[in-house]
Amino acid sequence: MGRVYAAEHTGIGKKVALKILHAVFANTADAVERFRAEARMTSQIANAHIVDVTDSGTTADGRLYFVMEHLAGVELGEAMRDGNLSLERALRITRQIAQALAAAHAQGVIHRDLKPENVLLIDRDGDRDFVKVLDFGIALTVGGEQPRRRLTQPGLAVGTPEYMAPEQAMEATADERSDIYALGAMLYEMATGQPAYRGDTFTKILLEKVQHDPPRPRERRGDLPPDVEALIVKAMARKPAERHASMAEVIADITACLDALAAPARPQPPAAASPPPTETVTVTETSRSAERASAAALLLDPVDPNAATVAMTIERPTARKRDVIPLVLVLALVIGGAVALYLLVLRPSGDATEEPSPSPAVASAAPEARPAKKPAPTATAAKTPAKAEVAAPAKPRDEEAAPKDEPKDEPKAAPAAKTLKQARAFLAKAKTATKKKQWDTARELYDRVARGRFVTAQGHLGLAQVAMATGDVKDAARHAKTSVRLGGGAPAKRLLAQANAKLKKKR
Repeated sequence: MGRVYAAEHTGIGKKVALKILHAVFANTADAVERFRAEARMTSQIANAHIVDVTDSGTTADGRLYFVMEHLAGVELGEAMRDGNLSLERALRITRQIAQALAAAHAQGVIHRDLKPENVLLIDRDGDRDFVKVLDFGIALTVGGEQPRRRLTQPGLAVGTPEYMAPEQAMEATADERSDIYALGAMLYEMATGQPAYRGDTFTKILLEKVQHDPPRPRERRGDLPPDVEALIVKAMARKPAERHASMAEVIADITACLDALAAPARPQPPAAASPPPTETVTVTETSRSAERASAAALLLDPVDPNAATVAMTIERPTARKRDVIPLVLVLALVIGGAVALYLLVLRPSGDATEEPSPSPAVASAAPEARPAKKPAPTATAAKTPAKAEVAAPAKPRDEEAAPKDEPKDEPKAAPAAKTLKQARAFLAKAKTATKKKQWDTARELYDRVARGRFVTAQGHLGLAQVAMATGDVKDAARHAKTSVRLGGGAPAKRLLAQANAKLKKKR
């Protein structure tokens, strides 16, 4: 309807933006009235997130104009195409848009053409993502000042199809909930990197929107928090009554999602206490040569492979991992003290040839000590029957510590595409490789797109094409089906039909 110029107010030298109605519409009553209504409705909202209109008038050749604040920034659509929008950044931008629309709705103004190209991100007071909502050219007043003429013909849908609410497409009617739908559709695209609906024509997109729900956001981005998905799904409900009742509700849900993202992960509550299981600990009482071994060696550390053993079972509750070491040390000290007391006080005095036992403190400092080499058994010892079962020879420590052969690591897959720009670059290279029949290269590039967060439907479609070209019809059908589910559109559906037909023929 108009063209916008950078201009300067000659009286005060201030830089402004000047929007002038195209000459072709100068004599069209509806266009003139809509242009005047845009200036009037925009100026009456008076919100920091909506472009400010300061003046209006008529040029020397009879064309209408109005004056707006001059804004230097980046369109939200351009920021989305770069693929660098984090989820937190997307939610903060969406909340500001919702605040602007809440102010408009309070004045009885419905935007009706909310889209990324009508949102500008400017740098204000250190905030590089300060939102300005533009272009109320097809806005509608509800309950406030009505235009003198009906600005929309009956049955004429006005808006942008990707973001237009179903009721706008079907009945050419709109209210506050129509703007809520458009806001949800924009957040869907910011969060997943893909629009909710795709189509070759205006009509196809609107029919799909009226008849079917879009794929759930977490199907296109698996790490999306459930509360963010719930927010988007509710805002984009096909029936207006199932959406948020107002922008204030939307703002509250967005704030809750941002708070959840900022909150640190909470520790899980401890499980209910249950009776601790018991474990059986076997302590070995050895012959006199083993008694002189260290107290630490008594704790299941083999001392003499040929020593006679008597098993003694102690029942105790299983300790937690961090409590095991203190319990073991206490047990070692108790047993070591008992052994020392026996050796120093209670043992028979007739065995004068044996070496004195070291103190437990000295013994515990050398847990790896082994007893001296035993003399050859005498005939008398050979005739003496064993009092208990002979202990099995212990494995050498080197053998116990020897690591088992571990399987070699499989080659890792190339990293997935991290941004929309990178994903598109991979797709371009993959298509070139496909034309040259470099199937392995093409397959790897398509796979990196399919495992990423952006245009994954195209990645799966490419994998299906490569599989079909190399004769793997079953794999082609699988990837084509995934592409259809993710919004691959008509090409994916055609390829899926071809693959299914070949599989059916083989069967």
